[in-house]
Amino acid sequence: MTCTKKIRTTVATAECDNECLDVQVGEPKGKDTQEPEEFEIALQLANWDQTLPNSDKQDIINLVSKYPMVFAHGSQQLGEVTTEEFDIKLTAPDGQHPPRLQKKAYPASPQKHKDIEANIEELLSLGVIEQVDRTPKDAIVSPVLIQYQNGKATLCGGLEL
Repeated sequence: MTCTKKIRTTVATAECDNECLDVQVGEPKGKDTQEPEEFEIALQLANWDQTLPNSDKQDIINLVSKYPMVFAHGSQQLGEVTTEEFDIKLTAPDGQHPPRLQKKAYPASPQKHKDIEANIEELLSLGVIEQVDRTPKDAIVSPVLIQYQNGKATLCGGLEL
């Protein structure tokens, strides 16, 4: 699978599934942190590799401090990078498209409904997801509710082509 993300300035290359991934990344323009004290505390509590030279550690701290809006560091925080242009190209082997996934809705307990609604509201408020009128026919979306042993649940998943 090949994924290409085109934005503006810096270019980085990485290997992914034996294919090259070219990523052009612009300047982060995320929201400024609303909790600067928590950000500073998170930097102080970071678990640094003992073999990392102090100069490299300071370079990392300077970079992270320059763009705090990109890193999650406090309660209800989510790192964010907004861009003017965002192109992603996904290709499957031999040019095939994945089949459309369809599964009938199945019942969930009232507690699971509450967990799902709470997760959706949180993701909406953080700007991770947005409400749409309907899903396009060629989109693939697979929501999954993960139930932890401590009783908490997390909603995850989703892919659109």
